[in-house]
Amino acid sequence: MTVQAKGRGARVYPLEELTDGEFEGLTYLLARVDDKAVVPVRNHDRGLDVRLPDERQLTRRGWQAKRFEKGKIHWDQCRKSVETAVAFWRPPRITFVFAHELSAREQEEFRTELVERVALPVALDYMPEAEVQRRLRDTPDGRQAAAWLFADSELEEEALRRTIAMGGELRDAAHAAERLSEIQRHLGRDPHLDYTTIAQETGAPWTPAAQGTALSVMTQEGDREVRFDAREKFPGALEQLGLEGAFVFTDDEAGRRAREALAQANPDSGTISIESGIGFRMTKVPVGMRGVMTDEPVFGTVTLTPETSSDEPSPPPPSLVGIIAAGEHELGMAFAPADEAVAGWDMTLGGAAGGLEIFHSMRGEPEALEHTLDWRHTFGEGSALEQLLGCRVMIAVLKGEAVRLLQPGTREQIWLLAPVVETYDEDVRDLRARERLLALAAELEAWVGEPLVVPARPTDEDIKALSQALGRIRSPEVKGSWHHVRVIPDRPLPTDPVEVRVLDVRETQLFGAAVFLGVEEIHLALATSTATEDGVDLRPVEGHEQVVALLHRPAALPAEAARPLGRTRGGRVMYRVPTDGSTGDAAR
Repeated sequence: MTVQAKGRGARVYPLEELTDGEFEGLTYLLARVDDKAVVPVRNHDRGLDVRLPDERQLTRRGWQAKRFEKGKIHWDQCRKSVETAVAFWRPPRITFVFAHELSAREQEEFRTELVERVALPVALDYMPEAEVQRRLRDTPDGRQAAAWLFADSELEEEALRRTIAMGGELRDAAHAAERLSEIQRHLGRDPHLDYTTIAQETGAPWTPAAQGTALSVMTQEGDREVRFDAREKFPGALEQLGLEGAFVFTDDEAGRRAREALAQANPDSGTISIESGIGFRMTKVPVGMRGVMTDEPVFGTVTLTPETSSDEPSPPPPSLVGIIAAGEHELGMAFAPADEAVAGWDMTLGGAAGGLEIFHSMRGEPEALEHTLDWRHTFGEGSALEQLLGCRVMIAVLKGEAVRLLQPGTREQIWLLAPVVETYDEDVRDLRARERLLALAAELEAWVGEPLVVPARPTDEDIKALSQALGRIRSPEVKGSWHHVRVIPDRPLPTDPVEVRVLDVRETQLFGAAVFLGVEEIHLALATSTATEDGVDLRPVEGHEQVVALLHRPAALPAEAARPLGRTRGGRVMYRVPTDGSTGDAAR
């Protein structure tokens, strides 16, 4: 695998050479640039590869890796990923990560084939190759990912130099601390594992590894032993790394005997030592251990020790995970065995999402299993999108649609329940009214990129605030005319006519919480300024009364908004003097 240079030595990494699994791992590591709280989706069949949970474990944002070739994006696969992710995770925003730059045609198709054809309240955007390459080069998480996936001679030489720095006589304690810091920088290149280093005299009492240690490597340095203990940086790190090993055997009589001894070993055999003919090879060496571990076979004595039994209780049986489908509507749900089965049934599984609780009961022999379904629906539980999907599934059930449980990803039907025969017209009317409110709230939720919890009984003020917020986000650009603006700058504005931009925070009070709608960017074409006792008055130059106000969603704020917007988030006034081209800003 080669790494090309482009421009002034900028590295260009060969993304097209990565496997699908490696590109999914890269997507997780690059998503950490946006938020360290992201987690990988261990089971890659629910529409997301990475998600950002909040404190309630609701999904605030999702990422989906798509390693298509240029010009060969399968938009139907992208749509299916979105539909599955929305049904199961309910993210208000999904970012697709592509391994190539999207052409002008592909950018248009992203809008027409994906954004416009997905009839769901979810914001969709993408990260192209240029941004992937930038993060690989310019961010700490990206550079760790590059060290893992694109090891080149320069990186290996750097690793070797840092490993060699372990040798030599120490001058004093400060020199020792400096050397330990250098060693830690070397180990810190690893995107998957955190390390603890333990050095001791050979034969000294053994220092036990900390809880959670997944890997220990010991090396001999003169009369001292140096041990590196490693544990996962995030759940599933070892799985993503592919840290596996395999026994290898010499091609002689000793190797044949070692192979036979290994094949005959079992827990009843006790501890077994194989002293020759056998070795061990790691399939992948972690980044931090390159230069200490080798990917070549290591031969020596192998000791096999049977696992001791534990008195800890066995883990509970895994939940049944699937997508509840009724008519055209779907809702992801995880089922777990209920403490007690419904009377008259052998077993009951319960699941809940978006205020919809479903109890699936079974009885009889596996070849002739009977099923029944009970449900309960509660307003005000879960995000707006979760509640909307739960409400729509409930409406479909009450209107007599058959209920299916589908396997995520493959969409294979796990079970099918016949439709109900009772009439629930009044309940359906009530749910329809609730559905309309939830659809509006879910639209706003997709804009702000944060879960909104719609209460069971929203107030009149909530309805009014929701209506006003939707009107603003549906028309993010507003044009008009202006006559007078008063600002409070931190320093005087020029007296000459200036072009003015004002950035101002837009929030609304909704469902008992402050909701950040974004930053409004207001362009005042040309203005004169007059100082007053309590601020500065801006008035338009004749013929320049037009004003344009553009609301930027929270996920796409202008660069200047990365800095605090003045006193108590009050905004920022920026100006440009057309006559000399000078610019400045004064927070208000």
